[in-house]
Amino acid sequence: ANTKPVNDTAAVTRFMLERARESHPHGPRLHPIAAASVGLKGEEMAPLAELKRAGCVAVSNDGRPVENAELLRRIMEYAADLDLIFIDHCEDARLGKGWLMNEGVKGQPDVGEAVQIARDVMLAEYLHLPVHIAHVSSSLSVDVIAWGKARGVQVSAETCPHYLLLDESALEGYNTAAKVSPPLRRPEDR
Repeated sequence: ANTKPVNDTAAVTRFMLERARESHPHGPRLHPIAAASVGLKGEEMAPLAELKRAGCVAVSNDGRPVENAELLRRIMEYAADLDLIFIDHCEDARLGKGWLMNEGVKGQPDVGEAVQIARDVMLAEYLHLPVHIAHVSSSLSVDVIAWGKARGVQVSAETCPHYLLLDESALEGYNTAAKVSPPLRRPEDR
């Protein structure tokens, strides 16, 4: 969803799919993910039905959390009605606005991720809908996901290789090659 331009219209989705088709058989097999909100701004729900008809298989606001819980609820409900997988980018941007690392200079602590995951797991339980948590980066978040699963919530999650292989020490000397979102965490979070 966090493409340039943002995949928040059917025209963008069709363009992406056409480019993939032109590259076949050597190009990518594309399964487009729709933006959850217009422009990924978290203010207004994107036209999910239109995006589904154009070929999207999931919906996400990847790269930016949906801070408004009421909007998130509507997105989750509408995505479920359309049989679209909802993939969530979890962080509390207010706990670490402008973050670059786990803690310290403009830090984004792991609790910011875990708080959003807890909110979304509880919302998924309340709505009886599934939620997928993208790029989990901390052990605290894993604990929250396990808590949700123990309660019977339909929650799934994934992480990225850098969260398994690196920790915040990779940022020593302000190594910009190690800036990722969410940021690298402590060694015990790997």
